[in-house]
Amino acid sequence: MTHSELQSAVVAVLRSLPNCWVVQIAEHTGQHKHGQSAGIPDVLAIFKGRSYGFECKVGADKLRPAQVEQIEAMKRAGAWAGEVRCVDQVIEALGSNRGKK
Repeated sequence: MTHSELQSAVVAVLRSLPNCWVVQIAEHTGQHKHGQSAGIPDVLAIFKGRSYGFECKVGADKLRPAQVEQIEAMKRAGAWAGEVRCVDQVIEALGSNRGKK
């Protein structure tokens, strides 16, 4: 699976959930548009009142320092944020929130 395919699969799963807000961050081209900070996770979501940041990684890809910084900042703010390598990890991250109103 490619990075793009994983991102698309994550977005599809999140969009299938009722009342889930989701946005896919554009892949970086070396420029940060509209004030976007380096390292923002690939997919952002809000579901059942909780914020999520999913950084999609495939193969030997590893988190860059800017990504680690953004993930840690999101966690300090109360969000779930982290690296995902498959859709099952996204579903697991949603955890018990998935069944709530």
